[in-house]
Amino acid sequence: MAAAGLEICVVGSDCKFVKPTAIARSREIDRWTGFINLAQEWDAFTVRVFGGRYEYTVPLSEADSWVEEGLCAMCAMPETDGICVALETHDDFNSRVRVGRIFRSVAQPDAAAVWDTGHPHALGESVAEVWEAISSLMLRMYT
Repeated sequence: MAAAGLEICVVGSDCKFVKPTAIARSREIDRWTGFINLAQEWDAFTVRVFGGRYEYTVPLSEADSWVEEGLCAMCAMPETDGICVALETHDDFNSRVRVGRIFRSVAQPDAAAVWDTGHPHALGESVAEVWEAISSLMLRMYT
């Protein structure tokens, strides 16, 4: 990539944080550090994560708190310095409302949203609605 003059801007992890136990969520953060190592090695400035599928019998607010905790924990790690943690609108975290609510709670400068346009659209959310709700949270790669 470097020889071709191309920059790697995002490392796409498959880490998901809607896990029913603290141990399972901790394992995702441990896995995530490997993606941070790749981002550092490749000089990428973003690692993408997911909320995941919500299939548990706990309130939505509790499931959201698991994602919030994961994002905050990742942003607080010294290895993350200079690398953005980006939650993609995907799985059961595809609504502009839900993603916006999570980010209002997280309020970390090194956290951002990646807008996978197909998922909010499948919920009936228009481009204008999503843009209004999360554009200020979205990853800005070329500003």
